[in-house]
Amino acid sequence: MIPVCPNQWPGLVVQPSGEDRFAANISNNFRLTSAGGTHGLLADAGLDIFHADGIGPLSKWVDDHIFFRILQCHINSYNTKCQSWHKAVTTNGGRIHEGSRIWYRGDTMPDGRPEEFDEDMTTPLCDLSSTSKCPATDEIFAYADADIDHISEMLGIPWESSKTIPFGFVVPYLGFIWDLKACTVAIAEEKKIKYLNTIEEWKKRPTHTLVEVQRLYGKLLHASLVVPTGRAYLTNLETMLAGFNSRPFVPHTPPHDMSHDLEWWTILLQSPVISRPVPGPRPITDL
Repeated sequence: MIPVCPNQWPGLVVQPSGEDRFAANISNNFRLTSAGGTHGLLADAGLDIFHADGIGPLSKWVDDHIFFRILQCHINSYNTKCQSWHKAVTTNGGRIHEGSRIWYRGDTMPDGRPEEFDEDMTTPLCDLSSTSKCPATDEIFAYADADIDHISEMLGIPWESSKTIPFGFVVPYLGFIWDLKACTVAIAEEKKIKYLNTIEEWKKRPTHTLVEVQRLYGKLLHASLVVPTGRAYLTNLETMLAGFNSRPFVPHTPPHDMSHDLEWWTILLQSPVISRPVPGPRPITDL
């Protein structure tokens, strides 16, 4: 999708596995460290175009997009809220860039935390329900899949149809299951199975390479977003990661207590449901 300048090709030469030849990867390498920012700039521009056409709210992480839509009857009240949010964002400094994260600060909530937005709320939503053909069940909403597809086709964005999820109140995003009515986030069943299999594979070998440690650590760290207590059971993996500084290519033996940590994770990941409430504004009573 994203072509690489020819003068950069010499740095992107690869050798296909088991072959006696070399090739230059002339498109954006998705796992290349410097490629993430390039992809982000284009993906952010795509979001800006969707916003400008009145579609939203929507968000993304790298190539994982999530579209929200609201009922037609709520468009005006939502746009009124957007105006007040935009005023708060502007008052609080507008675009904030912290490390790899870009966000917008709103008003301070009763518990002292700031409202956090991933856009500056400048563009209002539009009623696109009459602009394209859609099922009767979609006509009461501000827009439908057809409106997303129409803009995507003009921009040349090829969505993966097998990964497209219909609009609903329970949706997967970033490897989690989000329940918008119950306001909960849970680890998906296929993720639990994947993480358990990784732990079982780990137990079969006495020593592990840096890549193996990073792979297991990344999965369990991701699960800790839903289970914050799990961070206490990552310390041995973190100790092991630090040990690769002087010998990055030599397999290491796990710390003695690692087995206890993995046993805790195994029991947790076998639970029928692993979820937590989605944090939001809470009334605070000063007793």
